[in-house]
Amino acid sequence: MGDGEVPVRLALTPDGKRAYVAGDGGDMWVIDLVNNEVADTVVISTSNPLSGVAVTPDGTRAYVGCGNNSTIFVLNTATNTVVDAIKRRDSLGGITIVAAK
Repeated sequence: MGDGEVPVRLALTPDGKRAYVAGDGGDMWVIDLVNNEVADTVVISTSNPLSGVAVTPDGTRAYVGCGNNSTIFVLNTATNTVVDAIKRRDSLGGITIVAAK
């Protein structure tokens, strides 16, 4: 992917058309699974590995954990941009989204 960075976690969009792949160097890759190509690269952190990624059930947001700085970044999946950052007091090991019915 980029400069020796290793993919560590991934999440698929509900329609199965894209995968959001978190890297150990702080990059997030958006993979277009229809065309089998990297559609976008989003720099989440320049110095911390990403610890998890989850996509909301409606596919509009991706939540990306950055474990070393205890922050969850919120991506708008239509634009692949960071729209919010949620700071935590403890470290992150991963992210799961549970949809309530």
